[in-house]
Amino acid sequence: MHRSCRVNLGLIRSDRLEMFFFFFFTVWFFLWTYEFLVHVRLGHINNEIFVFIAVQLKAKIENKKVMCHLTTI
Repeated sequence: MHRSCRVNLGLIRSDRLEMFFFFFFTVWFFLWTYEFLVHVRLGHINNEIFVFIAVQLKAKIENKKVMCHLTTI
C-alpha cells in the first residue's frame, strides 16, 4: 500500500496529523491564490500563468486521491 493511501485512510495517528496539516495548507494555499488572482485580475495584469499553475496543482491533488482509491479496491 502506498504511503499516500495510508495517509488518506488515516490508519496511523501520525499520518492522520500529517493529512490534517496537508488539508489545512491546501485550503490556505487555494484561498491565498484565489485572493491573489482576484487582485491581479482587478489590476488588469495577465494572470493566465497563475491560473494554469493553480489548475495543475489541483489536478495533481485529485489524481493522488483517485489513484489511492483505485489501489485500495
